[in-house]
Amino acid sequence: MYLSTYSTNLKRLNMNRRFRALRLNKLPTQTESSPSFLRKLGVSSFSMGRLFPRPPFTTTGFLGLFLLVTFVVSCTLHPISVKRQVGQLDLEYELPEQQQQTQYVIAIVKPEFADLQTEQSLDPAHVQQARMKQKEELRQDYNFAREFQGNYKARLVDAMKESLQELFSRKGFRTKGPYATFDDITYVDKKTIYLASVPSIKLYFDAKPTQQECSLKFCSTEGQIQITGELTYKLIEPLTGQAMLNRRINLSNFGISKTYKHQSLTKSGKIGTFSSTPPDLFTNADKVLVETINDFFAKAMEKLHQLISREEIISFAGDVKQLKKTKRF
Repeated sequence: MYLSTYSTNLKRLNMNRRFRALRLNKLPTQTESSPSFLRKLGVSSFSMGRLFPRPPFTTTGFLGLFLLVTFVVSCTLHPISVKRQVGQLDLEYELPEQQQQTQYVIAIVKPEFADLQTEQSLDPAHVQQARMKQKEELRQDYNFAREFQGNYKARLVDAMKESLQELFSRKGFRTKGPYATFDDITYVDKKTIYLASVPSIKLYFDAKPTQQECSLKFCSTEGQIQITGELTYKLIEPLTGQAMLNRRINLSNFGISKTYKHQSLTKSGKIGTFSSTPPDLFTNADKVLVETINDFFAKAMEKLHQLISREEIISFAGDVKQLKKTKRF
């Protein structure tokens, strides 16, 4: 019995010496770490785990787990959409009947639009930044001025330019141009041109929210949009720059006012919702903006039609002739 115990202890001592040398000198090879090889040595998988412990859970492992959880969660999210109602530009004006042709030439200058209204504040910079951040968080509003500038301004300018040119033609005047600005009219042209038509416009979209609310997923704004600003129309003798006709029109008198509703997603809302019935959201802001532009164009052209009087323009002939004679270069 003592001999058997001594033999068993001797084997264990030799085994421990062998694995102690293995831990100090090298890692086990694929063959040495195989289950069959370990069984030949009489080493259990538990003992091997104590000799060669598994590496700790690394950052890569955490990242993989996070991506897996994110994927599973995203599969259960339902997208939220916002229905956008759009309008159709209708920049057409019913022109008067053709009148008898005259000898006078009118230069058509493209309407000049002043810079759009921007918000300004005299508050300190940090206060202004805090207010802007608050607006961003609590109100996802529609920027009418920016949308007009980017999508509709050029078409409105072209429509007014073409309509004015056709209006003068219908009233019996010959036209020249159009010119981008009054300064683009050459000296040679100025000598033959009777008068230059020079309109300029300050057009503001005054949006006044009447109800605002925000949730985790979306913000909603309801309000009124009004057209304000000024339209200035001049008929100028081109050689001297003398204004023969100068009219200012308050655009608020047009009485253009419309109701809009704008709903937009927050950052959380863009990810989606766990609800199987997402909220039914929409915005009619673009449609209302287009309708407002259409109304402005129709009313502005109607007013210009009233200002451009054939008889009054012809009556300037004596003064225009005198101005051209007295001009010296």
